Amino acid sequence: MAAQSVARAAPDGHTILFGPASIAVNVHLYKNLGYDPLKDFTPVTTAVSTGFVLLVNPETTPVKSVAELTRYIKARPGRAAYGSGMASGQVAGDLYLRLAPN
Repeated sequence: MAAQSVARAAPDGHTILFGPASIAVNVHLYKNLGYDPLKDFTPVTTAVSTGFVLLVNPETTPVKSVAELTRYIKARPGRAAYGSGMASGQVAGDLYLRLAPN
């Protein structure tokens, strides 16, 4: 894993890691990463900033707003599914489901 290699590299200013937010999120997903994101890395700058897009398939999910989606999901406990291409998207999905009003 690249993050482990950078964490173990000599602190000589010649090694840099360009990594996604999952560098910090992974500590909550895996038991042993081989690095501590808070102790082993020092943030220098934000190179890229991305956002999230919430999409539904209108053929299977008849909603037109986030409020309608929330009601739709809450009315069908355990039946809704979602996917994401990255760990932070999974965390965002879990957070949405946890914080959505009843």
